[in-house]
Amino acid sequence: MKVWAHCVLVLVLVSGCNRPRWDKPDEAYKAFSSAVRRSDVKVAWEALSADTRKAAEARSRALAQASGGSVKDEPMLMFFASGYKPLPQGDVKVAKEEGQSAVVEVAVGDGGVSQSQRMVKEGDRWAVDLTEAFK
Repeated sequence: MKVWAHCVLVLVLVSGCNRPRWDKPDEAYKAFSSAVRRSDVKVAWEALSADTRKAAEARSRALAQASGGSVKDEPMLMFFASGYKPLPQGDVKVAKEEGQSAVVEVAVGDGGVSQSQRMVKEGDRWAVDLTEAFK
């Protein structure tokens, strides 16, 4: 009986190890980045802030209209299926967190270069905010 209980506990712990975490800005960014690398468009899309998704939807709609219908209005595919290959990701750490906003520093590869990424808290989860890219 003890062996069976131990096996169940191990399975529960292992099954939770690879689940995306959204409770901290750095963990949310890691979950987003991992989804992009795996081409998991649905998880990556949901990891974006509501304002980022709205901006991407508006851009997709405008491109579809401007193309006369030759480009489909599919914001998730437009955003994530562009053929862009993400750079290798190094460490991710929270540089600043104030209320519903945070900035994470993302090391790019092992070359010592890093970039900042704004994160916003929406409800009980953190999301990647890319609205500046649409301005």
